[in-house]
Amino acid sequence: KQKPIELNIKYRDILLILLLWCGLWTLTGVTYYFLVVSVHSFPVSWLPVSIGIFSIAGVSQFLTPSGIGVLEGVLTVLLSLYLPVHIAILIALLARVWKTVAELTCVAITVKF
Repeated sequence: KQKPIELNIKYRDILLILLLWCGLWTLTGVTYYFLVVSVHSFPVSWLPVSIGIFSIAGVSQFLTPSGIGVLEGVLTVLLSLYLPVHIAILIALLARVWKTVAELTCVAITVKF
């Protein structure tokens, strides 16, 4: 029988990781807010809504294999609470394109180095 794995993670480190994730979700929500505003009017007072919607959509991808279609579905449902459905669908598709381009850019940078 193998010896159990010991994790020596300090509470401070866990809080730091959580803080970094919250910062990432906030930054991502802000960037997606500007994506929404580029397509349809969306008051700046709804910026926290945008941060929440895109954070929930991002986390929900982990619940399914490969996250195929989950991001778009969750974004469409949540955005349609604030925007017309056809605009919500357009933003969800643009978000997928944006995310794919960002991931391909990261891969290209990684391959180069």
